[in-house]
Amino acid sequence: LCSIIESLWPNQLPEDLSRGALKALEFERNAKTAASLAAFIDSLSGIALMRADFSGFEAMLLALELAPPDRQHSHLAALAKRLMAQDRWLLPMDAALANRALDPALPRLLARDPDRLLDRLTILLAEPRGLEMLPAMARLIRAIGVPVLSVLETRLYEARPQRVTAAIRMLAAADSDRLLRGFTRALSGWEWNMQDLAVSELSRPANANSAQTAAFLFASVLNSAHPMVVPMMIDQIGLAGERSAIPQLMEIASGENAILRDQFVRIKAIEALGRIRAIEAIELLHSLAERRSGIAYAEPSGLRAAAQDAVALIEDRPTSASVRATFDTPDANTALFSAPRRYMRVPLDAPLRAQVGGQSAGAQASLARVKTISLGGAYLECPRKFEVGDSLNLQVSSGWRKIHCTAIVRNTAPGGGGVEFVHMKDEDRTKLRKLVLRNLPG
Repeated sequence: LCSIIESLWPNQLPEDLSRGALKALEFERNAKTAASLAAFIDSLSGIALMRADFSGFEAMLLALELAPPDRQHSHLAALAKRLMAQDRWLLPMDAALANRALDPALPRLLARDPDRLLDRLTILLAEPRGLEMLPAMARLIRAIGVPVLSVLETRLYEARPQRVTAAIRMLAAADSDRLLRGFTRALSGWEWNMQDLAVSELSRPANANSAQTAAFLFASVLNSAHPMVVPMMIDQIGLAGERSAIPQLMEIASGENAILRDQFVRIKAIEALGRIRAIEAIELLHSLAERRSGIAYAEPSGLRAAAQDAVALIEDRPTSASVRATFDTPDANTALFSAPRRYMRVPLDAPLRAQVGGQSAGAQASLARVKTISLGGAYLECPRKFEVGDSLNLQVSSGWRKIHCTAIVRNTAPGGGGVEFVHMKDEDRTKLRKLVLRNLPG
C-alpha cells in the first residue's frame, strides 16, 4: 500500500488511518501481525516526513509515547525511538533551518533531544558557509526556548573548543543575556580566541540593548582577560560610557595596575577616559602629558599624545575638532556594520603596501594593500583568504616608515577583509596616529 498512500498523502487519505493503525498495534497480540503493523506505521511516518507533514509525524510519536510504560507495550516505545533515528531526524532539522516560515511542530520535535540538536548545529557552524545559517539557528533556538538554551549555557564551560565556540556564537545570536550571565564565570577557562569571540559578539550593534551590562561586566574581569582581548573590552567600556569603570581606567592609564601595564592597553584606557568625558581624570591626564624626568618626558610620545587628545575631548577645546572627528564617529553603533566603529575610518588617496604574516609557526607571509585605515583597524586587499578570527602579524609601509602590529580579522569579503589592531608598540601607535591625522578629510 505504501506507493498508493504516498501518492494520496495527505488530503485524499482517511483522517484516522495512522490513528487506527496505532490503535490496532497497541492491542495486537500476534507477533507477525504486530510486526506488519509496526512496519506500516514506520512507512507512514517516513512519508509524513518526506512530505513535510511534521504535525502528522508528531501525532504518531505522541500516540506511541502515550502507551503504558510496561513490558507488554515495550515494542511501542522501541518503535517511537526508531521513528526518530538519525536519517529521519535530519529531515526536520533541515526544514527548521530552511529559508521559510517555521512550522510550529518543528521546535517541539527537535526539543526532544537538545544535545543531538546542538551537536548538529555545531557541525554545521564549522562548515565553510556555516555562519550564513546562524540567523536561522537563532530563530530555531528562540522558538524552542529554555530546553536548548540551558544546554547551550552549560556548554560554555566545556573543555571541547569547537562546542564552546559554537555555544558562544549561538547564544550571542539567540539570547545574549545568557551569554553575559556565563561570561564572567567561563572567561578564565577560555583560550584567548574564545574570549575574543565572546567580546566581539557581545559588542555587536545587534546586542546594543545589553551594551551597558556588557561594559560593566568587562570592567569586572579586565585583569583576568587575555592581553590581546583587553583593548577591545576597554574600547567597549568607553563607547558605553560606563562611569563606574573610571577609577579602574585611571589606575590602568597611570601604569599602577599590576597586571595591565602594557603601553597599548594604557593608551586604550586613556582614550576610554576621553570618550566617557571623565572630568575626574583631568589632573592625571595632564600629568601623563606633561610630566618630565629631568629634561626628558616621563612617558613615551604615543601615550602623551593620547592623554592630550583625551584632555581636549573632556575640556571640549576648539582644537579638539580633529580628535572628535577621529573618536566620535556618528555611525559608531548603527546596524550598518557587523561590528561597531570605534574610530573614523580614513580612506587613503594612494593605497599603502603591507605584509601579512600569520601567528602560527611556518605561516607564509603575503602582500596586501591598505585602502582605508583608522586608529583601530584597516581594510586589506589581499589574495590570501582570511577567516574571521584569524590572528595576523601586520606590517604597513608608509613611505620609509613601517607600522608593526598584531591584528585580528573581523570580517571578510572577496579579495580581502577588515582587521582590528589588538596590539602595537608605542612608536608604532605614534606613526599610526600621525598617518590618520594627516589623511583626515577636510
